[in-house]
Amino acid sequence: MITKVTCINKPSTLMSSNPNKVSQFWQELKHRNVVRVISVYAAAAFVILELTDIVVPSLGLPEWSLNFIIILLCVGFIISVILSWIYDFHPEGGLVETDAGQKDKAEKIPKSSDSWKIASYISFVVIAGLIVLNIIPRINQDAGKEESAEKSIAVIPFTSLSDDLDKQYLADGVMDAILLHLSKIKDLRVMSRTSVEQYRKTEKTTTAICEELDVAYLLEGSFQKYGDQARLIVQLIRSGKEDHVWASQYDRDWKDIFSVQSEVAQTIATELSAVITPEEKALIEKVPTSSMTAYDYCLQGREEYLKSLMTFEYGKTLEKAEFFFHKALECDPEFAIAYSWLAIIRYSKYSILALSGDQYAADYFYSRNLDSMNMLADKAIGLDDQLADAYYVKGTYQQERGKLIKALELMQHALAIDPNHSMAMIGAASVSADLYDFVHALELLHKASRLEHGYTKGLISAALFSTYWEIGFPELIDKYLKEYLSVVGDSITYNVFMCLVEIQKGNQERSIEYAKIAYGIDSTDTNAILYMGSAHLYSKMYDQAYPYYSRYFSGLVSSGDLDVNDMNRMGYLLWMIGEKEQARYYFREMIRHCKRHIGMNSIYGRMAARFDIAGVYAFQGENDSAYHYLEELTRTNWQTSYSLAMLNGLDPLFEPIRQEERFRQLVRKMETKYQTEHERVRQWLEENDML
Repeated sequence: MITKVTCINKPSTLMSSNPNKVSQFWQELKHRNVVRVISVYAAAAFVILELTDIVVPSLGLPEWSLNFIIILLCVGFIISVILSWIYDFHPEGGLVETDAGQKDKAEKIPKSSDSWKIASYISFVVIAGLIVLNIIPRINQDAGKEESAEKSIAVIPFTSLSDDLDKQYLADGVMDAILLHLSKIKDLRVMSRTSVEQYRKTEKTTTAICEELDVAYLLEGSFQKYGDQARLIVQLIRSGKEDHVWASQYDRDWKDIFSVQSEVAQTIATELSAVITPEEKALIEKVPTSSMTAYDYCLQGREEYLKSLMTFEYGKTLEKAEFFFHKALECDPEFAIAYSWLAIIRYSKYSILALSGDQYAADYFYSRNLDSMNMLADKAIGLDDQLADAYYVKGTYQQERGKLIKALELMQHALAIDPNHSMAMIGAASVSADLYDFVHALELLHKASRLEHGYTKGLISAALFSTYWEIGFPELIDKYLKEYLSVVGDSITYNVFMCLVEIQKGNQERSIEYAKIAYGIDSTDTNAILYMGSAHLYSKMYDQAYPYYSRYFSGLVSSGDLDVNDMNRMGYLLWMIGEKEQARYYFREMIRHCKRHIGMNSIYGRMAARFDIAGVYAFQGENDSAYHYLEELTRTNWQTSYSLAMLNGLDPLFEPIRQEERFRQLVRKMETKYQTEHERVRQWLEENDML
């Protein structure tokens, strides 16, 4: 029988005045197996906490369950330490100290130290493993998410309480205004309007939406306008909680809606512990117009514009949007936002034409309408110099004009006003790549990607693919191409891009396979037709390539002016099948086309045009002209993995001069510039654990 004895009469280890009392105390802890008990208990506690962390969310237990377990384990730890001091525990049982400090010999059990050692070693391994696999990653995660998650929010579409379905634009307009106010706060990360549109009438839980958007909070609400009165009900919900952390109802006059929107935005920022600078506060509280009728027209115009982005029905919706903004200006000629939106619409029309592949029509629109876009933006800034959209539009205008430094300044000005302006980030990234600063371009694209969810995110993924491809990181190309495909679902573009990648690698059989997939999806698609031709051309299958190139160009002749790219490829193809007179025609047209764009200083003219015209001159034996443009090319920023691969053997047009020392020197010069930037990007990727 084990007899309980108090600790008062223990040997005076702790009370000794011996200088080695710490060592003696440690030996006593080991002697009483306290250290072993602590290690085993700690390992068991870690395992219990891990299991609890997994089980609590899945079983829907209250959040305090984990804290309760932690308290129990702490209490248990104290009890275990006390008992292990009083009782000499062994794997076989325990003994108690006698008054004389001797173990009760009648009850003494032989020690089995090996079992204790094994248990201790296992415990230490478990603890170390849990620290490495759990604690450290959590610390890193917390550090990374502290800014992005805790102060991040999505404003999902508000519900209209009106029986009139045509009044939904009012609820959307109020929601949009609050979102834009929040977006101006640098201390917040705010998801874009296009990202949240998919959650209109959603049945997904708050937690599910927050996880998909990678945000900590959602703002949802409902709105109704009846006569001159308005009612807004909003509630702020935190991820993981289906009940609100803040909610309020506002019953005000419709003319006071601007102050309500401002008040809601600032209250939310306070709830999220976000810092609002005096400049940001002034922007949020600014009243855009004194005419409520003008504001109503503006909301309708903005809604039509956003509808065009959601439905891809650009023609009628953009025209309708333009109509509403003009109506707004009739009511208030000093309405700066209306001018800004008219500038955006004007630029959108140009961009849509360019993206559709109709470069001739885009250039026609460019020469006649892009200046008016810039003037509209200037008018908006003249009335209100704190409009991010207007600076963004002016930035795109300057980029198109080839004034890259000015374009970047304007984009950065837009981001200073609205730090969450994803389109300005994408624009600034494009300009930075044009300036051959790929690190800055990638920083901006990755940041923009975290603000978008949906079609625009897919476009950013395509831009990331293009950027990593240009600067030579094939290990990241596939990732972002697949991300583009999963978001946008554009199988034709995906397979066309993959065809181009395989052409660059020299895998011509694979390039033909991808081209066939794209062509099989839609045999009338312009890009699918072109790349069926290109894949066969680079495989030296000229007879098979010709029908596709012929179809491609037959649909793009306009007013006798072949203002399209790839005329140099068509010329080479015709030359190789013996149609040399026709080939010369395409070469002449390509030279004219390139010179015109170089004179315009368009994006194509600043970079690829010099490459293309040099190839035509080299093939025709006009070496002085070829070297003139190659020399100019070395002074541009078009040193990409693709252009260098073409110069180093892929492009047959350079074959006549490829072995000349002058040509090799120019290529080496371009390779040196490319390699320097490539290594800079590699270092950035490694520093951010992205490789």
